Amino acid sequence: MLIQHLLFLLHLIWPYEVHIIHKEQKKLTIVRVMEQYKQQILVLIRK
Repeated sequence: MLIQHLLFLLHLIWPYEVHIIHKEQKKLTIVRVMEQYKQQILVLIRK
């Protein structure tokens, strides 16, 4: 019974965890892109 309960919980949590990881990766990618843009803008300002 307990194992079934744990499996059920895992089944509920797992997709959510995967979704969070995916979102984090996306966020990191966005941050990286923003950093690059910031660098380019700073370079333009200095010229």
